Amino acid sequence: MEIKIVLGLLFGDEGKGNTVQWLCKKALEEGKKPCVVRFSGGPQAGHTVRHNGITHVCSSYGSGVLLGVPTMYVGGLIDPLCIWNEKKSLEEKGVKVPPIYIGGEIPLITPYDVADQLEWSKDHPNRTCGKGVMSAVLRQKASREYAYAGAADLYLRASIGSRLTQIREFYAEKGITADKKVVKDWTEAGLNLYEDFFKYSIEDFDVLIFEGTQGLLLDSEHGFYPYVTSTKVGLNGIPEEYLKDAEVYLITRTYLTRHGEMGLLERQWFEGREKEVPADKLETNVFNEHQGEFLTARYYPDPYRYAVQRHCLDNMQKRYNLKMNLVVTHTDVDYSEAGVCFPKGDCSFFINSMSKVLKEFLVLQNIYTSDNPDSNFKLYDTRIN
Repeated sequence: MEIKIVLGLLFGDEGKGNTVQWLCKKALEEGKKPCVVRFSGGPQAGHTVRHNGITHVCSSYGSGVLLGVPTMYVGGLIDPLCIWNEKKSLEEKGVKVPPIYIGGEIPLITPYDVADQLEWSKDHPNRTCGKGVMSAVLRQKASREYAYAGAADLYLRASIGSRLTQIREFYAEKGITADKKVVKDWTEAGLNLYEDFFKYSIEDFDVLIFEGTQGLLLDSEHGFYPYVTSTKVGLNGIPEEYLKDAEVYLITRTYLTRHGEMGLLERQWFEGREKEVPADKLETNVFNEHQGEFLTARYYPDPYRYAVQRHCLDNMQKRYNLKMNLVVTHTDVDYSEAGVCFPKGDCSFFINSMSKVLKEFLVLQNIYTSDNPDSNFKLYDTRIN
């Protein structure tokens, strides 16, 4: 079985969805049966894919959904109502929605978690996506036996009803409540989806494509706490049995991006460079009330060097015989008006600099580039070490 792992190099928004769809397309063309595997995060993911004139932002489904590739969860969290709503959205676009396989141990995000996180965000602006992931993780850690809910609890109405009662009481101590209609809709969504969750076997697939969420510098262990996500989003979040001989795809744009509040070091990477990147007309990650402005800044090597070292990718490569690849997206950005970096279509400056940074630590197998959101990637160079 082939294992491929797609990770954002910095703070997310790099083009992971586009890359995953490309890898799915390659597997299908080779007559193989791929499955996209989610191992981190939850419905706060926003991976944009486009195929046959259809554009979709994948939140709970993997980014092979437009190609009919199933999604499997081996980690992370799920919100049944988010899955249900995304499924309906896909169906309205004319997509035949493939199965989504979820193990019984995968934690549930409930309406009470969402309500708690939105309340928390009032005093912590630009620190959340507002999807309840953080609150659900903290709830489980605070009271796993008393207020824990996993996908298997969706098996019976009585079971999930009991869990929701416990969780409601847990949050009542904080004065947090949830809309009764939303709780009802959430319950019905979970019960309707349940039967599809567990009908799978790993052996049914030839290629597993692990789709990371966020980026390495937002990892709960290796990011800039407290300005991080609530789950492990790097290789540290993938079950060890899947790492041996895996192909890893490290994704980056030709410039820096950041959504949400930043720490002191991060601000130094962005300040003075944020006005030098032209706006992307196809950008789907824009201002929202929870994360604030979507920031961009001219390429700077230090964040990449820090991310590789912080996650010990050099040691991980040697330990698991990982085949590392660099994927550079948004190579169509035209910097000529800003007078910096490189002209439209010529990303050689960026790649030359990036390769020098990464070669300090890693052996790179291939470099791929993309200048569009249609999962059309080109091989830039091979064996650059």
